[in-house]
Amino acid sequence: MAIRLSSMLWRSQSFLRCAIRGCSQTAAEPKISSSHGIAVKRKLGQPSSHTHPFLMKEGEVTPGLTKQKYSARRNAVMATVCASQMISDEKPMGDTWGQEREKQEHVVIVLGGEIAYMSEDIPYPFHQNNNFRYLSGFLEPNSCLIMETLPGRPHPEHKSTLLVPKRDPVKEMWNGSRSGIDGSLDLTGVHHTEEIEKLPDILSNFLSEKYTVWYDFDSKVNYNLHMEHLRPFLSEAYHRKMT
Repeated sequence: MAIRLSSMLWRSQSFLRCAIRGCSQTAAEPKISSSHGIAVKRKLGQPSSHTHPFLMKEGEVTPGLTKQKYSARRNAVMATVCASQMISDEKPMGDTWGQEREKQEHVVIVLGGEIAYMSEDIPYPFHQNNNFRYLSGFLEPNSCLIMETLPGRPHPEHKSTLLVPKRDPVKEMWNGSRSGIDGSLDLTGVHHTEEIEKLPDILSNFLSEKYTVWYDFDSKVNYNLHMEHLRPFLSEAYHRKMT
């Protein structure tokens, strides 16, 4: 693990918060491909144009906000992150600085909130993490948004992956419908969806020295996901830095 990756892991939290808060007017809305598969016509984990046509129009993720709007927000954050080019604590000598800048890829990880309980089986009303909601519009708990630049493609072009809870018919009888990977893909317009159980496998792809990882570890909006997946990932990154 190169020092620049680990150093960014420990320095990025305040910048990431500022980037998300200040990005709303910095990028035009990119076009979203309509080839996201067949439209899902069933109840999801949140209102949709299919279940609430009186509230939402076709193509809206949340009332009044379209897939294109959320895509523009993600694009603006990635543009801000890529423009920062804070690769290492110290600027390398000679022409290698420019070469390293060209090779560097960026990954932004934003966790969704988790359910809090007032007693063993009685939850508080769920409120989604504001940053996660701002970038995805997805309102289900225990989810994760990963935005990564694409090697060989111009920045800030990137891939957005939404990791969501696995559908469980028994739990849905008690807790309500869930979107699943097909419903969340159709609803949000991200490039790819996976079940949240795949998070460790996806994170392992970013241990390479070519990645700068951005993660707000000061705001543990989802303690369980942080402790089970993000903390081991950060520890591994730090260990690779020190060896």
